[in-house]
Amino acid sequence: MNDVEILCKLIEIPSQIGIDNEKEISIFLKKMLQKNGFEIEEYEFEKGRPNIIATYSFSRTGPTILFNGHMDTMPFSNGENLWIVPPNKATIIDNKVYGRGACDMKGGIASALAAIFRCIKEDNGCGKIIVNLVSDEENTSLYGTVQLCNNELLNADFAIVMEPTECKVCPQQLGNMFFQTYIRGIGGHTGVPKNKVNPFELAFQYVEKLKEWINTKKQNVEDIQPFINIGHFQGGTASGTIPSECELFWGTRVLPEDNFDDYVLEVNEITKKFQNCIPNDCCIETKLFEGGGIDSFSSRSIYADKLIELAEEKEFDVFPASSDAGFIYNISKINCVIFGPGSLQQAHMSNEFVKITDLNKCTGILYKFLISVGDINE
Repeated sequence: MNDVEILCKLIEIPSQIGIDNEKEISIFLKKMLQKNGFEIEEYEFEKGRPNIIATYSFSRTGPTILFNGHMDTMPFSNGENLWIVPPNKATIIDNKVYGRGACDMKGGIASALAAIFRCIKEDNGCGKIIVNLVSDEENTSLYGTVQLCNNELLNADFAIVMEPTECKVCPQQLGNMFFQTYIRGIGGHTGVPKNKVNPFELAFQYVEKLKEWINTKKQNVEDIQPFINIGHFQGGTASGTIPSECELFWGTRVLPEDNFDDYVLEVNEITKKFQNCIPNDCCIETKLFEGGGIDSFSSRSIYADKLIELAEEKEFDVFPASSDAGFIYNISKINCVIFGPGSLQQAHMSNEFVKITDLNKCTGILYKFLISVGDINE
């Protein structure tokens, strides 16, 4: 099968996180890999959430190249449902393949597999290829790549994480930090608001302090990243009652040159200072949420340089989202890049698609990389 055919098959096996999960799609992918001569190992860190490590060795010596891709997708409906095509049926319109996961990231998996299978068929590769297909990436990888890295199950000379980058090579990535803030105010009846403190009002003030802090991280005033995003607010009971407490869930990106741990310390300091400025009967607590997030990274290697050359890019790019590359680089200490077809502009959206020209381009670049990687001198 070519890249388009593989992608269409993958789209038509739903793998929505928290709904279908990855069991069915993993069965299909394992059969495809075994048919092409791969040895399969499977690990589950949560029941029904498989992770695949498939290995193929060529007769010619060479480096070990790891391809990492996540099998899970966002749900078909993400707060709204505006699909004009069936989300679980691959639909080709105007040189685009539509369907959930088309770009994030079944398109990347399809391109990599098509390139790898061609190398195997033509027997012109070298070294070892590891195809690592994981669960749970859309939920900070708690049952996927994080566990594989922590258990030292991934080992390679170079890794390619197949997220959508518009076929640009990204050896750098923004990190992503998730926080949960609890605020206790002084609640009561709105008819007698004296001496009451609305925790939502405190939350608004706290967010302004966070915005002031994150703006100091920007290299230029006009930079978009990093910024503070409030993802969820909760608390209170009725408009006639001043609530006693509230929670906000928020996050920010971490620049490649910055440090995750430093951000945590700085947020703790901001929170401590804010606590000292609010009434004694009120309190604020901020902690990392769902594992905290993914650290940023900046990786350069001869293999990344070769891929950049083949992609005909004059410069490398920075991946603006988070991916499993952060764990592979920071925990497993493997130099890696993020590279795949499609655009983040379509990810997590209704009518998600990937251009067939992007798919073909990515497949071609990866094929050229695999047949030339043995000629790279470290």
